[in-house]
Amino acid sequence: MKLATFTHAGETRLGVVKGEAVIDLKAVAPDLPTEMCNFLAAGADALTTARSAAGR
Repeated sequence: MKLATFTHAGETRLGVVKGEAVIDLKAVAPDLPTEMCNFLAAGADALTTARSAAGR
């Protein structure tokens, strides 16, 4: 799983790269942290949630 940060409407967001697209985690899993360092600090539970959300 590849993670990415990007800007949308002036807001930094966290996403999962899937093929040539980036899935906006805030849109599919709004409870996840939106900053990369906070997301990584959230540990395995956050990664599991992101994987599940990206599979949609």
